[in-house]
Amino acid sequence: MNCTNIKLGFTLAELLAGVVITAIAGGALMHGITLAKTNIRSIQIEELAFNKLQSHTEYWKGNIAAGRNPLSSSKWSSTCIEFNEIGECKIQGELFYDIINISPSGRRAQSSRLITKIRWIDNFEKTRLLEFNTSQFRFRKSY
Repeated sequence: MNCTNIKLGFTLAELLAGVVITAIAGGALMHGITLAKTNIRSIQIEELAFNKLQSHTEYWKGNIAAGRNPLSSSKWSSTCIEFNEIGECKIQGELFYDIINISPSGRRAQSSRLITKIRWIDNFEKTRLLEFNTSQFRFRKSY
C-alpha cells in the first residue's frame, strides 16, 4: 500500500515557536547594541573630560613655573565639557586645583605639588571624577 497522504510544511505551534525565538534574539540584539552605544558615548565624554583636565593641569603648571600662584590655593570652578552645534553647553563639569608648596621658599628651586580634578555627571546619571597629582618646580634666577 502506497501512502500519499503526507503533508509538507510546519504546524502552527512550530511556526509560533520560531517567531518567539526570533523575537527574543532580536530583542537581545537591540538591547546589546543600545548598551554598547551608551557605553561608547560615556567613554567619549570621559575622553573630553580628560582633555579638559589635562589642559587645566598644564595651565596651572605654567602659572606655578612662572611664579604666578593664585591667592587661594584651592578652588572649584564651573566648566563646559562639550558644546552642542550652536555653541550652548551640552555637558557641564567642575574643575578643581590645589597647590601645595613642598620645599621651603629660601631655596633656588621651589617645588609645588599640584592636584587637579574634574567631575561631571555621565549619561548613566552617575557622578564621575578624574584626578591628576603632579609636581612642578619653579627655578629662581640667581644674580
